[in-house]
Amino acid sequence: MTAQKREERLIDVPASIVAVTATALQRQNAINLADYVAQVPGLTLNSQPGGISQLSIRGISTGTGGNPTVAMYVDDAPVGASISQAAGGSLAPDIDPNDIQRIEVLRGPQGTLYGADNLGGVIRFVLVSPSVHELEARTWVGTEHVQNGDFGYAARARVSFPLIDGKLGFLVSGFTREDPAFIDDAGLGKSGVNEARVAGGRLALLWSVSDTLSVKLSAILNNRRADGVSQEDVDPQTLDPVFGDLQQRRAASTGTTEDILRLYAATVDWNVGWGTLTSTTSYGTLYHTDRLDLTGSFQAAFQPLYGTLGYAEADNIRQRKLSEEIRLGSRPGATLDWTLGGYFTREQSDVGLGVPTFDPVTGEAVPIPDVILDALTPSEFKEYAAFGEVTYHFTPRFSLTGGVRLSHNKQTIVQRFSGLLTGPVDTTSISDDSSTTFLISPQFKLSDRMNVYARAASGYRPGGPNYPTSPPTPLTYEPDHDIDYEIGLKAALPDRMLSFDIDVFYMDWRNIQLNVVTPSGLQYTANAGSASSRGVELSLAYRPIQALDLSLALSHTDAVLEKGLPSGGVGAKGDPLPYDPKFKANLSADYTFGAMRGWLPFLGATYAFNGAERSDFVQSSAFTRIVLPQYQTIDARLGLRNDTWTVELYAKNIADRRGFESTSALNGPTGPYGMTVIQPRTVGLSLIANF
Repeated sequence: MTAQKREERLIDVPASIVAVTATALQRQNAINLADYVAQVPGLTLNSQPGGISQLSIRGISTGTGGNPTVAMYVDDAPVGASISQAAGGSLAPDIDPNDIQRIEVLRGPQGTLYGADNLGGVIRFVLVSPSVHELEARTWVGTEHVQNGDFGYAARARVSFPLIDGKLGFLVSGFTREDPAFIDDAGLGKSGVNEARVAGGRLALLWSVSDTLSVKLSAILNNRRADGVSQEDVDPQTLDPVFGDLQQRRAASTGTTEDILRLYAATVDWNVGWGTLTSTTSYGTLYHTDRLDLTGSFQAAFQPLYGTLGYAEADNIRQRKLSEEIRLGSRPGATLDWTLGGYFTREQSDVGLGVPTFDPVTGEAVPIPDVILDALTPSEFKEYAAFGEVTYHFTPRFSLTGGVRLSHNKQTIVQRFSGLLTGPVDTTSISDDSSTTFLISPQFKLSDRMNVYARAASGYRPGGPNYPTSPPTPLTYEPDHDIDYEIGLKAALPDRMLSFDIDVFYMDWRNIQLNVVTPSGLQYTANAGSASSRGVELSLAYRPIQALDLSLALSHTDAVLEKGLPSGGVGAKGDPLPYDPKFKANLSADYTFGAMRGWLPFLGATYAFNGAERSDFVQSSAFTRIVLPQYQTIDARLGLRNDTWTVELYAKNIADRRGFESTSALNGPTGPYGMTVIQPRTVGLSLIANF
């Protein structure tokens, strides 16, 4: 476990952490971000048209858009933008499981060792390192079929080998997959409009220069393209399908998204005897395009001028992120453990937005004499930070950890607009702010296998500039902060027969950032009062006999506004925060039979429950704030494995439940609304070989 940026046992970490291993991902055939989220209570995903994937932990979210509340890392490299102007809170990367060793979900703010945007917590994808001693190879092929939908497939391969034995190791991997489609378009007469194709790979080099010095270089490539959105159109009052089960209506050539992710990182570890010096340098790029259907919103207004046309919102986003962290940590085992470090990141982005016109039936472009909207908003974000964390071991059983992080942020945004919707606009906006976050955590080891801890930790999101408007709105908004108060107990019996982790928490969120719409339709970000989140989380693993593994993970979260929203938003004190299921649970059982001619038969099942949740806050009482109903899924699997091969037959969502992840209004308040649907019943077969 490296959540605190040093190797330690999970039971010794004084924080609520879920570690999902590669074995668990393989067992449950988890292949994408939605599958990972389903396994972690307290973690939720808000998926919207336009490729939006927004994560939240413990309900800390104000809905679609805004700065992120969950920070994401691949190993020690931050990934994704930190600010809303670059869609940082809306484009969570989807890492394929091909190279994942484990996923660490740190629940609650982590403002000491991690930077901005971790109000809710941090997600770390820890990847497999190259081998410097022996050849390791793995292949994975599979296919699956969705009920009343299409076939999909996946092929993955990874090989790692020493170039110089004991000194230089190299890893190369690649994957391609096609996620099966299951949404039909009733108007266009097309089936399977939400098909998605994903491909990518990774190169990594590990150089053990000496017993005390190592260098690791890596490059990740990930491309994803989707032909449409996974939405069913429903009546906003009854949630009944308007055009039929798993049906939607969109103008031709809309709903497409494409993401091209590149992440390059270099990590140097130098053991200087009394401590370890670590440097992580990373550079990432993301190019995102999407084309959303605006025909229902624009056609009536512009039909007298241009006749019957289709209208789309065409977004082009380019992110570039350079980061550097240097930290020095003491040698473990001393009375005083400490970590000191510094961090810098520079993000640059260009966001383009246009409204193309086209034939709504064929999708072919239809030029018009006027420009409806042509927008370009370049932006730059810089973060500087210094941090330190100290643990003093008063006795072998009792210790106290304290930490602080000092951060300074600066943003510059240029706004260049033209067209019928805005007229000419050319402005530059700047913001400058600082934040201090902290950690205090005592812990007492009741034994070597039982640990009780308390924790008070804070996190923040940077402030930022608003675009100048008329009438004037605030030129800047301030950082928002939260403090997490938590008590937890961790325990593990010998031979992994029983282990559990339980915690209770209360989070106080102040000065929250919120997208506000004025009566005239202007949008800006404001600091809008306070919210809170409280709850309990439990993870339990039980092995009553050697052949049977049982696990249970559940959370109860109550995240609400503590103060009503300002003019321009609809929300009263006590209203739930968006996309926060009060209850979420995951129960899994896996049984392995005795060996049969060298093969081990196995079978397993997983039950998952997702409680009811509210959609985004609405900006007018004319709109309906949807209550997304609770849903349950049951998965099952069976197969055979030996030291080299694993063959598995699986079924997901066996009862074919219609669960909804999010919703959005399509044509104003009267509907229909688009509901993002979980994948229907899916049956698949996979074959894995390890050499």
